[in-house]
Amino acid sequence: VAHDGILIATPEYNGSMPPLLKNAIDWVSRVRKDGDRPLQPLPGKVVAICSSSNGHFAGIRSAAHLRAVLSHIQMEVIAPQCSVPNAGEAFDENGDFVAERLRKSMHNVCRTLIERAWLLSARER
Repeated sequence: VAHDGILIATPEYNGSMPPLLKNAIDWVSRVRKDGDRPLQPLPGKVVAICSSSNGHFAGIRSAAHLRAVLSHIQMEVIAPQCSVPNAGEAFDENGDFVAERLRKSMHNVCRTLIERAWLLSARER
């Protein structure tokens, strides 16, 4: 599989991740072959999580549930995550974060994901 790292951004629905996200993860995690070649698209891959909600909790419950699911299927979930409260007001007209702390948080998530994915892919070369 050609990806070294994955970033998943999820809203929070009723205190958890959306059912379509869970369903997509379930289906992809079941893939075992690409033609005659064995294939495991998710185990061992590095993944970062971002979450959001319209409320003050910033989707942290959906992020926690997602982290548990991804860890269970043996993905390496990095520690930094970006959780965005009051999502409807968090972005300016250009789609950038209004709050500097959210920009810094997202930068940290992306930097850590890229660095960790690079280390693991270098080990496989």
